[in-house]
Formats: sequence, C-alpha cells, structure tokens
Amino acid sequence: MTRTLILTQINGQKTLVAMDKVVAIRDCEWPVAKKNKYYGELVFENQDENLAVKETVNQIDVMMAKAFGD
Repeated sequence: MTRTLILTQINGQKTLVAMDKVVAIRDCEWPVAKKNKYYGELVFENQDENLAVKETVNQIDVMMAKAFGD
C-alpha cells in the first residue's frame, strides 16, 4: 500500500505525494516575505528536483500521524 498525502505546491496547485518515495523533508524560509514565510521542501529518492510545498515539516508530520497512525 502506498502512503500518499495531498499537499499544496507553492503555486497553489494540489499534488498527490507518495510519502514512501520521500527521503527527507526540510523547513525553508523566504527571507523577504512577511506572510507565509515558511514552507517545506520534499527530497525524493532517484530524482534531481525537490518539491516545494506550502506545508511545513510539523504540519506534514501531523498529517502523516492522522492519516497513517494505528
């Protein structure tokens, strides 16, 4: 069973992410933004590009606990 979450990309589009392919999640910060200045970056195995999403590491952690917790 693939563990997937629906996350929001920086451009506002929703995307379905297979969390079993994610190697790391990093918290990032826009240095000049006053609102919504933090975002998350997903690092995938076997891919050169990372995916930037509006959710932070803590928000993704809570979503995973609710969705996949036993």
